[in-house]
Amino acid sequence: MLAAMRQNRILALLEENSSVRTTELAKAFDVVPETIRRDFEELEQKGLLVRIHGGAVTPSTGEKESRTVIREFTNYQVKEELCRLAEKELKSGDYAFVDNSTTLVNLVRLVDGSKMVSLLTNSVRLLLEAERYNKNNVTMISMGGVLSTYNMSLSGQLNEEMAGGLYPNKAFVSCTGFALDTGFTDTSVFEINAKTRMMGLASQVIMVMDHSKFEKRGLIRFGDLTSCDVLITDRLPDKAYREKMLALHPGLKVIEAGGHPGKQATP
Repeated sequence: MLAAMRQNRILALLEENSSVRTTELAKAFDVVPETIRRDFEELEQKGLLVRIHGGAVTPSTGEKESRTVIREFTNYQVKEELCRLAEKELKSGDYAFVDNSTTLVNLVRLVDGSKMVSLLTNSVRLLLEAERYNKNNVTMISMGGVLSTYNMSLSGQLNEEMAGGLYPNKAFVSCTGFALDTGFTDTSVFEINAKTRMMGLASQVIMVMDHSKFEKRGLIRFGDLTSCDVLITDRLPDKAYREKMLALHPGLKVIEAGGHPGKQATP
């Protein structure tokens, strides 16, 4: 078995069980324990696990991601409205990355029929939505990788290698939380590499997040405020908070629903 395939399987097992043992993995993959230890070392350097005596565990700092089906129905109406606002940022001819967040799962359904777009994603739920609505104007592209039934995502080294040859012009992403001092954070360490790569390649990054995410922190930081060009939210904490954000990123375009679809504020 190739190292990349073995490491992807290790990550999948970690996501399922939260911990793995060196001897058990060595036996399962028919390799010596030292091979597994080298895998652990490489994955730890990427921030994907923490080595312990006799095995490895998932990083334990921060909030554990809720199961997808639960997150999907949390603030559902707000998330749908945010997707409507995000859809307005899509133009015909766009080739856009959409991350694996329940905030953006409605995006494919809401794409206007007059727009011809391509959506690149590692989200299994988004791919299923595309199949469900079968929109001829939307071309879906899967990034591939190892399936996580917990997050309904595709991730791992194979996913990252494929992402290396893809160049979206826009990236629609969400987060676990945003704080003025720490920036954007997430909890899924398994998807973060592909996500940050797509953000780095896209000429425009659109962050979509509801009000509950402000001053909340997840497990891993993936960018500060300047890493996004457009911020879409239902409402900001207050006027003073907006001013602090714009002081950190004067060029930020803020689109705020605030109970009034289409309400927009720019610096």
